[in-house]
Formats: sequence, C-alpha cells, structure tokens
Amino acid sequence: MKKQIISYEINDSFVVGQKIILTGILLQGEFSLYDTIKFEFNGKTIEREIKGIENGLKVTENEKNIGVSINSLNENETKNFINWKPNKVKAEIIQKNDLKNPRLIKIFSGIGILLSGIFSFIGFSEFYNVRIKKEIEFYPFGGEGPVPYFYKTAELYSNVNLTWGIIFLCVFSLGIWNWKKKKINEIKMIGLIFGLFILQIVHNMFEYFI
Repeated sequence: MKKQIISYEINDSFVVGQKIILTGILLQGEFSLYDTIKFEFNGKTIEREIKGIENGLKVTENEKNIGVSINSLNENETKNFINWKPNKVKAEIIQKNDLKNPRLIKIFSGIGILLSGIFSFIGFSEFYNVRIKKEIEFYPFGGEGPVPYFYKTAELYSNVNLTWGIIFLCVFSLGIWNWKKKKINEIKMIGLIFGLFILQIVHNMFEYFI
C-alpha cells in the first residue's frame, strides 16, 4: 500500500511531562493514532509517532482544529519544545500501513531481542557444559548418523557455540540499546536479528557424517 501524505499546520505547542502537545489545523485528508508526523524543529527534522489525538482516535476533514501528542526523546528536547513558538509550521502526517504498523514493529522487535538473549544464553551454556564441565556423554561426538559438522569434536562444538553466543549477545545488547535510543531503524534491526536466526539455521545444515 502506498503511503498517503496529509497536510497539517502547527500553530502552537506545549509540554505535559514527557509529552509534546501540538495544536494546529488539518489542511487536508485524515489521520489516525500511531500515524507519523514530520516537521521542522530548530533546524532539524522531527519524525515521530502520534501517541494521542484530541477527542478521539481519528481525525477527518470535518475537524479542522486539532491537537496531537508525541513523545519527547530526552530532557533537553523537552526544554527546547517549552521555548518553541511555532507559527504556521507545515507538517506532514504519514499514514501507517500494515507493513509498517508501529505496534507490529514493536512486537517483532521485542520478540527478536528476547530470542537473541535466549540464543546467546544457549550458546554460552553449551560452551560451559562441554568445555568447562566436560559433560559430553549426552552428545553424539563420534556417534552414528549425520549431524552438523561441528559435532566432529567436543572442542569444535564448544567453540562454535561460544561464537554464536557472543554474536547473539552483541545483537541482544544492540537491540536493547536501540530500543531505548532509537538510533537505528527498527525494521533494519528486525532484519538483522531474524537474518542471523536464518543464518544459524543454514549453518546447522552443514553435516558431518561420522
């Protein structure tokens, strides 16, 4: 689905806690909660998800004067908005679509971060059990049948799991950091995380025939 651009004019703003309230005129179109508003502020472009709409979840062309709320990213930004005096600042409101639904992105982001933590824990646990504790009786090292190549020796198995543990720990840490700071596009982060899951699955398909 192609994005629809809606015109909005910001005429005033004020701060309530960590929320920025923008008030203005809807010039054309209609928009809903969780759409994205984009405008110029102190020489930089602000692109933020709409967290609240005055008197409802949706605005139509019949409602010209309307207030919307967005989240402030930090205390410094909040202070700057307190002193901001907008005068007919043109803004675009970009409608969400199913592929870029902010809630859906958050859900997949959270699942990806959680799975990264779990995969990292599994990798380190396998390394600890095999390399440190020497618990190898339940592993098919030297056994029968096709298994992933890293089952050739206990040392290789533990090294491979340690490597994956470190990789997923880095991705987990990056995901947590980005969840808070929002420095990297979340769709790119989701692609990175699930791309690594697929890579690990493919990696495990390389067999060693004992």
